[in-house]
Amino acid sequence: MILRATFLLLSSQVVFLFSGLLVNIGLARMLGPESFGLFGVVLSILVVTELLVITGIPEAIQKFGAESPERMRAFVQRTLPVQVVYVLIISFLFWLLSPIIARIFHDERLTSLLRIAGFDILFLGLYKYVLAIQNGMRRYRNYATLNITYSVVRAFGILLLVYLGYSIYGALVGNFLCSFVALLFGLFITRLPEERNLEINWPWKSFVAQNVFYFVALNMLFAVDVWFVKYFLTDNAVGQYISAANIAKLIYFLSIAISAVILPELSHSFGQNDFERVRNVVQNLFRWLLILLALIILIVLLYAQKIILLFYGHKFIAAYKIFQIVIFAYALITLSALTHTILISLNKMSSAFFLIIAMLFIDIICNRFFVPLFGPTGAAMAAGITGALGVVGGIYFVGNLLENIHLRKTLAKILLSSLVTLAFSLFLQTLVSNLFVQIAASSTIYGLLLFLTREISDRDIGEMLLALKLGES
Repeated sequence: MILRATFLLLSSQVVFLFSGLLVNIGLARMLGPESFGLFGVVLSILVVTELLVITGIPEAIQKFGAESPERMRAFVQRTLPVQVVYVLIISFLFWLLSPIIARIFHDERLTSLLRIAGFDILFLGLYKYVLAIQNGMRRYRNYATLNITYSVVRAFGILLLVYLGYSIYGALVGNFLCSFVALLFGLFITRLPEERNLEINWPWKSFVAQNVFYFVALNMLFAVDVWFVKYFLTDNAVGQYISAANIAKLIYFLSIAISAVILPELSHSFGQNDFERVRNVVQNLFRWLLILLALIILIVLLYAQKIILLFYGHKFIAAYKIFQIVIFAYALITLSALTHTILISLNKMSSAFFLIIAMLFIDIICNRFFVPLFGPTGAAMAAGITGALGVVGGIYFVGNLLENIHLRKTLAKILLSSLVTLAFSLFLQTLVSNLFVQIAASSTIYGLLLFLTREISDRDIGEMLLALKLGES
């Protein structure tokens, strides 16, 4: 079940990532570094605000709904009116505070841009609520279908309006229109259990409050660096930094698919007191995420300049050095976020909350001093320090809860395979110039080395092939 679920959600997340990448590439090339940087700042503020409405109650539905799916109708009846009123309040406050935010950044253009962008708060808040119902009931195919629909419509709408000449304003209008379309589709396919008037004893209200603040703080880790670059540096520097950060951030979004499976599956196992399965799931997920992150970091270190040129063109060439640092930083933040998801699923929300607040405090302090000294590179350095400390803290808390999780051999094999692949790839660059051939060859060598060291086994390959077959059925 969990393998099939991971495949379905990972497939939908790949589409989401590809569409997001397409949007970033298209906007960067059509708008240029300065306007693209401005759009990125607006979106970073919008995303952090939207976390107030897309977490909390939707996350509670995923967690507690997975524990008792038969009570989903009663839970929806209890929480939907609260969610509707809540998103309306947040949308109005965002509209009201837009001029103040613009003055903080010394850029009056932000007022109108933020007010247009704010329409997305209402539609996305309700769409994510409907999406959470699918995941809470473990209807992963519906979840994946909705996610893919949202991704495709968003990419098409944003790029079309910008291409037609509506610039940043068109991109922001396209962004909220796609959320509206996805919401309508989600309402159409949602079916709730017939059981009514079942008692709800879940502590969802206390969970919601902590969950909202946790996810706002988590995603601020991907926004604080952008805000400090905007405050201290030029629009061109903002555009260069955002272009690198947006690609690097893909690894975090890829992990969201994994987290979307972890939360309901671990919550279900924890509710059944099946601690052995909890430990096995955690160990395997950490192992595969480490393997994937190591490969991505290796590819970026080797081919960052070519990747930036391919995606954005020569106007953004200065971003490649930022890219090589920020990929490390976001990989570490991704790992720490995974440990937090595990803590949340094991009813340790307070521990995850403490960790993320500590990380956010460290990130703000580091950015305050590093960005004026080192420019955009300083922001990437600050994120890296924050991520490293977050991983240490997350592993400490998870390790205290779950015994017999050992990854030392996995780390050693990944490091050895990465170093050998690095040496091979540096030699390969003298023989082959095509980027796609280089990446394919490096990835193949890396995978073969992991197979030869038995970190990837025949059983792993068989399970992946089975997942592919299940995903097609």
